[in-house]
Amino acid sequence: MVYSFIHHNNSCAHLFPTAPKHIINYIMYTDNRGLSPSIITSQLSAISYWHKLAGVSDPIKQFLVQKMLVGTRKMKPQCGVRLPITQYILRLLIKAVDATSTAPYYNSMLNAMFLLVFNTFLLVGEFTITHTSGPHHALQLGDVSVLLRDSTESLSITMNIVTVPQLFCVLLHKIE
Repeated sequence: MVYSFIHHNNSCAHLFPTAPKHIINYIMYTDNRGLSPSIITSQLSAISYWHKLAGVSDPIKQFLVQKMLVGTRKMKPQCGVRLPITQYILRLLIKAVDATSTAPYYNSMLNAMFLLVFNTFLLVGEFTITHTSGPHHALQLGDVSVLLRDSTESLSITMNIVTVPQLFCVLLHKIE
């Protein structure tokens, strides 16, 4: 993309250091071609990297260039592309666990995680830990109580979510 822009504008003479006005033209060129702001930023990162390797000043850090990037993000706001998991996708996930893992313990653990997250609308950070959050941040065994109802094939599960101090009461139905 960078080389086609340079070739299209007949400015092959000097690549480094690139003047900020050429970077701004490049941002307009890529934006007019319909590239997303994240792709443009990624390409500018490559240009910035080559400038740093060449030991010349980085034109991407210039005020006007940064404002152009902010403008492209504001002109094309991106909404989240994550869709909720449907029952059909949940069934596919559970079937995929059996095909990918041979250890029954891990199969049961992953199936339980998928069912729990699906039925309680938990966020990833509410049932997993990271190196910064620590184990106190995630759902612990002591935070969960399970009640099996004799008359139906459903469970009543009460969870005390540490990150959101409230109680959830959920009915889990048997999924085949």
